[in-house]
Amino acid sequence: MRYKFTVAKEQFNFLQMPRKLKERKDIKPELKYLYVLMYDLLKVSMENMWCDENDDVYIYMSVETIEEEMCCSKKTAIKMKKDLEKIGLIEDIQMGCNKPNRIYVHKIEEV
Repeated sequence: MRYKFTVAKEQFNFLQMPRKLKERKDIKPELKYLYVLMYDLLKVSMENMWCDENDDVYIYMSVETIEEEMCCSKKTAIKMKKDLEKIGLIEDIQMGCNKPNRIYVHKIEEV
């Protein structure tokens, strides 16, 4: 069975990968995918107006969520998050007092 255009455009929700990220050969594919998931969460953050005093948008993504999305262990999820931070694709800010960390997703052009 083929997809009808009128049905398909309403039915699919896609993750988008910035072309510049796709072209980066020095970044592991699983890190690219995690970045794309975080990038996608920016839509939710913008809808909820999650921004700081500088109007910078941030997301919330727990280590547990990374474990589930990436089908990996807690140790691997933490390492992947740290690797994205080392590359400069994200900035993970601890908020303290049992509050979730704010994650600032950087534009790929800035890395």
